[in-house]
Amino acid sequence: MCRRPRHGWLDLVQEIAAILDAAAAAGWLLPAVFAVVTLDAVVPVLPSGTTVTVAGVLSASGRVHVGAVVLAAATAACLGDNLVYTLGRRGRRLMSGGAGRRRAYAWIGQAVQARPASVIIPSRFVPGLRMAVMLYAGATGCPPRLFRRLSAGAAVVWATATALSGYLGGVTFGRQPLLAMAMALVVGAGVAVVAEATGRRLRHRTEPRTPIRQDVS
Repeated sequence: MCRRPRHGWLDLVQEIAAILDAAAAAGWLLPAVFAVVTLDAVVPVLPSGTTVTVAGVLSASGRVHVGAVVLAAATAACLGDNLVYTLGRRGRRLMSGGAGRRRAYAWIGQAVQARPASVIIPSRFVPGLRMAVMLYAGATGCPPRLFRRLSAGAAVVWATATALSGYLGGVTFGRQPLLAMAMALVVGAGVAVVAEATGRRLRHRTEPRTPIRQDVS
C-alpha cells in the first residue's frame, strides 16, 4: 500500500514562498503579510514568522521595500495582540476555570503585574507563549495604555528582527532562494532565543515590585 509523502518543514517554506511570490507579482504581498500576522496573533496556527521572513527575502530582490514589510508586520502584530488582550479583559471568568488555567493565570498575572515589559516584549517571539501572555495581560488587569505601549514596542522589535533576517538572507544568497530562506530562518530563530532568554533573565533578576495600578481607560 502506497503512502502519501509527508510534507516537512522545507516543503512548508517552499509553499509559503511560492504563495508570497505570486502575491508579490500581483501587488498583494503586504496585504497578505498583514492578514497572516493579524490572524496568527488571534488564532495561532498560521506561520506568521516564516511569512514575514520570506517577505523579507523577497524584499531583497526589489519586489517591495523592506521597510514596508516591517511596517505591515508590526502594525498587524500590534493589532492582533491588542485584540487578544481585549478578549482577555472581557473573558476573565473563562480564564479562571481548571487547576492548570488557575496556575497559569496566577503566574502570568504576577509576572505581568511586576515586570510587564520583560514579559510582554520577549513573548512576542515565542508563539506558544505569546497568545497566553497577551490574553492573561488583559484578564489580570494590565492597564490598557501601558499594554498598548508595550505591545507596540514588542511588535516593532519582532517585525524588524524577522523581516531584516529575511532581507539579510536574500542579500547574501540572492540567487539561491532556499539558502536565503534557511539562513533567514536560522537568524530569526536565534533572535527569538536571545529575546526569550533575555526576558527570562530579567524576570529572575528583577525583584517583585508593587503591582501596577488598575486603569480602566
